[in-house]
Amino acid sequence: MTYPFSPEWKLIHFFGAMSRVTTMKVIRLMTSLLLGSAVLIASANPEGEARYRQGVMTSVGGHMTAISMIMRQGIHRDSLKFHADALAALAKKSQSIYPEGSNVGRSEALPAIWEKPDAFRKATQRFIDASEAFAEAADSGDQGAVGQALRGLGGSCKGCHDDFRAKS
Repeated sequence: MTYPFSPEWKLIHFFGAMSRVTTMKVIRLMTSLLLGSAVLIASANPEGEARYRQGVMTSVGGHMTAISMIMRQGIHRDSLKFHADALAALAKKSQSIYPEGSNVGRSEALPAIWEKPDAFRKATQRFIDASEAFAEAADSGDQGAVGQALRGLGGSCKGCHDDFRAKS
């Protein structure tokens, strides 16, 4: 049952005496078109995308530096879990911050990222998995597990940098 002035009633009134199924199909189509245009708008700013990506990767580097200092210098050990969790959250973003067309301006991102999307997706998935394993190890407090997970994390970073990042 529809009530006067409800959203459903307004749509039925607007589209005439269409069936409820037809109205829902129209709503789904309009929603799809709206979401599709939002994706186009988001990728219509390649310079913004590149700067955002660089900011995220700078944050990754900052957390890796902090983790390295904690592990090597033994300082701020109570912050290890914080940095591990932040790194794992940033790693999850790594697959979505390289949209097509965002290889603009000064960047260390190699064209191979967009030329070999399956290989890049696998490399970023290794980073995600390694960062999650490191966060779990950091949570456990087992220094042996932390060290082993950190080596795995470093290997995932190196693997991506070797194939998809310009040498600095």
